Amino acid sequence: MSAHRFYKLQGNGNDFVLLDALTQGGQVGHGASLPDWKAWAIRLCDRRFGVGADGLLVVERGERAPYRMRIFNPDGSEAEMCGNGIRCFARYLRLRHEPHAERLTIETGAGVRIVHRADAEGRIWTVEMGVPRLARQAVPALGSPPDQPMLQEPLQVAGHTLPLSAVNTGTPHAVLFVDDVQQFPLETLGPAIEHHPLFPERANVQVAQVMRPDYVMVRTWERSAGATLACGTGACAVLVIGHLLGWLDRQATVRMPGGELRIEWREDNQLLMTGPAVEVFEGVWLRE
Repeated sequence: MSAHRFYKLQGNGNDFVLLDALTQGGQVGHGASLPDWKAWAIRLCDRRFGVGADGLLVVERGERAPYRMRIFNPDGSEAEMCGNGIRCFARYLRLRHEPHAERLTIETGAGVRIVHRADAEGRIWTVEMGVPRLARQAVPALGSPPDQPMLQEPLQVAGHTLPLSAVNTGTPHAVLFVDDVQQFPLETLGPAIEHHPLFPERANVQVAQVMRPDYVMVRTWERSAGATLACGTGACAVLVIGHLLGWLDRQATVRMPGGELRIEWREDNQLLMTGPAVEVFEGVWLRE
């Protein structure tokens, strides 16, 4: 039996198990063979037989930045980027590796991201989320023209006609605006949209209700994770599509079941996301 120290963190209720491959003394991420992160994610994220989480974060040394964040979904698949995850990742780095850091550079599957401490205690972080990719082929979403955005396109899903839009804000997102977000059947239509043939790499699903131009309510169905309490890249996706449709300002508060995120789409096309990150506990996983 081997023992591995892990950390549990959450951002707006989107929770993660974190393993630090830099400090495990050869047990994680060192030696001749790398761990099977897929198997570890499946085991650790299980809420009955493991620790329980929406994803597994792994701290590695980066090639283009001092640190690299890898994120694995509960089904073992690897995601490119996670907005709530990278804030939790930054919180961990400040507590364990970079106690005086006000700015962290982190490599992700979607590119290098800059994260800024937004409060004195390091519990609020602002992430430079990059530039949204709107061309259909960049989401990716099938259809034509491939170099143009997909906005309010009627799509047949499980017997419903839904006006869907799509954008990639680090991961692919389908965005749907509705009159009552609480009444939307997310648990049935969410997976149907996720697996729709239009999205060859599947899609995260964001269902949104605009309350006013600077405030929007959102529910999330995440690719490979199901319904979650929050999604940072999804909050960015909602703001981008909402602004393009004329319903949201360039800055808005996105309210999700787990809390609020502040999103800004600057005039230079860069997205900023600000929100909390909390370390909940640490423990030892006894792995047979």
